[in-house]
Amino acid sequence: MLLNYSVTNYGGFKDTATLSMVPGVEMQRYEDNEVDFENGIKVLKSAVIVGENGGGKTTLARSMRTLQDLVSASNKVLKAQYGTVNANLQHLYPAASQKYELEAVIEINGEIYTYHFLLELDGEGIVQEFLFRRKSTSKKEELIYSTNRKNGIELNSKYFPDAKKFDKSIQDFPMGTVLSRVGVFGQEVVTPFIEWMANSLVVKCTEFADLSIYSALEADEQTLTIIQSEGFAELFRLADSSIVRIEIDKKDPYRATKVIRMDENGEEYGIPLIAESTGIREFFCWSEQIWKILYENKTVFADEVDRVLNPVLASRLIAYVNNSKHKGQFIFTTHNALHLNFDDFRKEQMWIVSKGEEPLTSELYSIADFRGIRYSNKHLYEAYLNGFLGGIEHG
Repeated sequence: MLLNYSVTNYGGFKDTATLSMVPGVEMQRYEDNEVDFENGIKVLKSAVIVGENGGGKTTLARSMRTLQDLVSASNKVLKAQYGTVNANLQHLYPAASQKYELEAVIEINGEIYTYHFLLELDGEGIVQEFLFRRKSTSKKEELIYSTNRKNGIELNSKYFPDAKKFDKSIQDFPMGTVLSRVGVFGQEVVTPFIEWMANSLVVKCTEFADLSIYSALEADEQTLTIIQSEGFAELFRLADSSIVRIEIDKKDPYRATKVIRMDENGEEYGIPLIAESTGIREFFCWSEQIWKILYENKTVFADEVDRVLNPVLASRLIAYVNNSKHKGQFIFTTHNALHLNFDDFRKEQMWIVSKGEEPLTSELYSIADFRGIRYSNKHLYEAYLNGFLGGIEHG
């Protein structure tokens, strides 16, 4: 699960923007909204990021996607896509370095670890990079490796017994981050983090709008099994309580797949999925991602869910994610200020992206950063719309 994510000098985020999924200590409210690991490690299940057009919501999502590419892509892919590790930098201030920092809680064979990764780049390449991890029973982080331009690579001999030989192998394989290079050599200590970044962190930018019934139904056997499961049908019923199940016709999945409903007399009837309303079809495509949160413990960062979910359905979905037992996360951006409410979220689960004081810059902050806001406030969104919480330009 994502614990903390920070980015500096990416797009409009000139200064460091930090998204934290650590529960606050002010008030123990909505305990179902968090996952409680052993030894006091707690992580929030959901968060909403609200902002106006051009505020920086999509930029934040894209920054995380860029970090995924840098961590997960093979060196061959990195070379093809970026030329060098730094060629894809997107920043407003090219003279300054760009920095990413991420902490994730990962379960390995029943043990809980927190991985802490940092990557700083500039126009010449990697400025510094490190990876630490901490076992839940320990209070101290343990270095796995670190590198910086001045001192070179430092490897923990506990995990790299022949450090000098390994260091030479890394130096002979110069493309990409040190993490991606270490991963190529199959070091077990870094594999869980690389796999989490590649497979458990799902970042969906505005291309969610491009999801189609055709692509969903032409997917692999595993996806089709998900779609036909009771868990998927239960999710789908958030949109329409009369839905019983999905029947997929493997011979003609696009045209013959049906949504089976039950009428008031208890009789079942089917409607071809392609004949359903646009909202139902889009939610169908979307539900697979939510299923992965609940049943595969994925962390899904979704940009602009307004394109798919109306406020009522979104609220049902948030409540479903928060109240279900799982170790996944749903983080989403939206234009809709109605999501700023204490019916669904704690203060620390609600975030605002705002245009900064300098032109073309963005800022990220939490409702928890404001003093004096009480949980009894039933009109938090009005405070936002009136400009009292930032994030809105008033002419």
